[in-house]
Amino acid sequence: MSPKVVQNIDLQTGEPTPSPSMPPAPAPLLPMAVGLMAGVLLDDRLPLGQWVYGIVMIVCAASLLRKKRHRYLSVAMLMIASAGLGAIRYDIHFRRIASDHIVHRTGADPMLCRLRGRVLTAPDIVEPSPSVPRAFETGPRTRFILEMEQVKSGETMVPASGRLMVSVKAPLLLLRMGDVIEMTGWLYRPRGPVNPGEYDRRLANRRAGLLAGFSCDHAESVRVVDRVGADWRGSLGKLRLRLGRMLLHESLAEDEPEAGVIEAVVLGHRDAVSRAMNEAFVRTGNAHFLAASGMNVAWVALVGWAVMSLTGAYYRTRAVAMALLILAYVFVAEPEPSIQRAGIMGLVGCMTLFQRGRASVLNWLACSAVVVLMIDPADLFRAGFQLSFLGALGASHVASVVRATMGPSMIRAADRIGLRPYLVAYGFMPREADPDIVDDSLRGEIAVWIVKGIALSVSVSLACWLVTAPLCCYTFGQIAPWGILGTLVLWGPAFVATIIGFAKLGMGLLFPSSALLLGPMMAWATRLMVGLVDVLSHLPGTLIDGRRPSLAWVFAAYAVIAWRVYGTKWLIFPYRFKLAALVIVLWWAIPPRWVTHEAGALKVWMLAVGDGTGTVVELPNGKVLMVDFGTMSKFSAGNVGVAFLRERGIRRIDTAFLSHADFDHYSGISAIAKELEIERLVLNDHFQPYVKEKSAPWYFLKAMGDAGVPVEVVSGPKVFEGMGDVRVESIWPPPLEKGGIATDNDRSMVLRLTHQGKRVLLTGDIALRGMAGLLQQGDLKADALALPHHGSVVANTKAFIDAVDPTVCVRSSGQRRKMTRNGIERCVGERSYFSTADDGCVVVKIANGAMTTESKFNKN
Repeated sequence: MSPKVVQNIDLQTGEPTPSPSMPPAPAPLLPMAVGLMAGVLLDDRLPLGQWVYGIVMIVCAASLLRKKRHRYLSVAMLMIASAGLGAIRYDIHFRRIASDHIVHRTGADPMLCRLRGRVLTAPDIVEPSPSVPRAFETGPRTRFILEMEQVKSGETMVPASGRLMVSVKAPLLLLRMGDVIEMTGWLYRPRGPVNPGEYDRRLANRRAGLLAGFSCDHAESVRVVDRVGADWRGSLGKLRLRLGRMLLHESLAEDEPEAGVIEAVVLGHRDAVSRAMNEAFVRTGNAHFLAASGMNVAWVALVGWAVMSLTGAYYRTRAVAMALLILAYVFVAEPEPSIQRAGIMGLVGCMTLFQRGRASVLNWLACSAVVVLMIDPADLFRAGFQLSFLGALGASHVASVVRATMGPSMIRAADRIGLRPYLVAYGFMPREADPDIVDDSLRGEIAVWIVKGIALSVSVSLACWLVTAPLCCYTFGQIAPWGILGTLVLWGPAFVATIIGFAKLGMGLLFPSSALLLGPMMAWATRLMVGLVDVLSHLPGTLIDGRRPSLAWVFAAYAVIAWRVYGTKWLIFPYRFKLAALVIVLWWAIPPRWVTHEAGALKVWMLAVGDGTGTVVELPNGKVLMVDFGTMSKFSAGNVGVAFLRERGIRRIDTAFLSHADFDHYSGISAIAKELEIERLVLNDHFQPYVKEKSAPWYFLKAMGDAGVPVEVVSGPKVFEGMGDVRVESIWPPPLEKGGIATDNDRSMVLRLTHQGKRVLLTGDIALRGMAGLLQQGDLKADALALPHHGSVVANTKAFIDAVDPTVCVRSSGQRRKMTRNGIERCVGERSYFSTADDGCVVVKIANGAMTTESKFNKN
């Protein structure tokens, strides 16, 4: 029988005091949390159905009721039963849809309809990004989530359920959360990714319960039926607006960038932060200061604990006060998943403090994870959930290891500046080693607290960065080396600004005149924080774009970290941890092109960029070409190109060809040049003479010059050198000296790629004159043809296609087959036909003397 552990209690406060003889606090909920997460992951990958997982859960749960059971077997049965529960919960959340859900009324194409619902989130007015080139000017949009109530069916409105992502192509300044509205617009089902490397927004929205979307073209299409009134959501929206005004009163003007920062930090209004300011925080690796989450809840709890401690309150009273403060903060802050998740973690922590017993951080985190996943099991797949729990584990378990590792270095530094006694007092060195040098004076106590604060801040910041870096690298493809420095520098002013902001709101409700004192103090702290971010953002290497490593690498990285933290003895050779860490770093440093590049193969990628063209060519010798990249659609073709190139591990474009001066062929190239190196830009001699000063092509050429991209002008047919086994040649247009060509499209550069006896013809936007000139040249035979001018049809289109006689025709366009009426498919005939509007990205591959063509994604 094990001896009973006696716990000491502080008679004044009732707080449990630790005893060195006590074993580590148990974490009985850890197996349940791990099993629950495993079940969610399993059902996402292998949906066997609720009855299968239900049987497994019941059998394993029944085995736990046996009187005689092995300890480790019981833990395993608990994990398996929890996995069954997690799988069932995720299946209900992800796949079980109500019969009257609005998604049942959607189809492959958008449909015009009228519906009624309640505004569920605060309307967000989004300004178009000035960094995205657009063919046409676009105004601000209003976005929000609508909770469905009714949809028009025939002449009547019938009940409907579900939530919709709503986008209105106009600013709705008077719309408020809680308003009941009627709208007329386009109901649609979101489409998945259409290019490699593209973010799967459809899957993310489905996991958030958003299965459909709605788009309104005009503000007049939205009519408010019932304004917010007695409804609690309306009252809550008004309270949030009032708190936002109170926060800025007598401190910052609404148009100042610092105003958005303090609103985000205190109230979670991330949308109030300007685009430039948000990018600065992201570049320095300090976006977590703007994302109101665990840090904000912890600061709220810390303030409550400090105030209640000064009053000498009983520890359970303090826990209750902290819980009430956390509830109030979650209630008035923006209803973001990060704030709600942090609120749950905070409340569970308060419950832990309330109990008279030893606290286990692992058990607290496990209980929080169980509650969060039972409410929303899809939260497991969000980076916020993963980073929150990893950060908490880093602060609680890894920080002590980091501090111990830093100990010898700190001791040597302390000896040089005379702080050795304070390290002894803090515990970096045993007191027995120097029992007489500890300074018990006030000066010594202050120095000890300074050492404690520095050591704690450094160790916690470094630990959190260490445990979150692999996940950030995998999720975002980026790493912030200066993130630790930024956190240490910004922590002080951010804490001060946040605490003063909380005090300003709390005291402002009782004493409005307190804003005269607290407002300038909060503004000063906020401006200091923003100023420091600006300084940090100009440091070299603040944000390094790296490749997205494999999932195996992520698991291996965390296995090495766990090995260092919890320790193992089965590996006996020396320097085992350092060697394992070195292997992880070298593994990550392996160029991804070693994996993605296929030696001996020519790959021509025709990306889906809407109403435009974007072609990337991977040569067998490893070089990469780009042939046009732009769109007339409203999104950024440059972002599409950058995501694809990073997915393929491409860091440099050896040659970029621009066929002609149409916006939908070059709008994305300058954005790509900002992120990746472009060795040269090739134009034909018909391009620049027709470019007018201050025109869009003129600004494009200027941007390329500013980016340091040299421009090479070719005249007439030309074979390009340095392409290895692939013959890359320009076969149109003829030299400018032989006469100009009337239309811009017919001046397009036409490229022909030849490899292993197979040809690919990239035609740009040539029309009647261009095709006629090529037909006169003869020898147009090619195996794959990028259809001229996005599949447009003129008098000699069929004759041109017949002369080329391709096996495969590819149309780069945003117009789907159902909407095409120009007869291009009749011109193609029985040949294989792909359209990026329907088939997504199309890749033509020539290897081993054979050509294959496939679509990597399907928009349906």
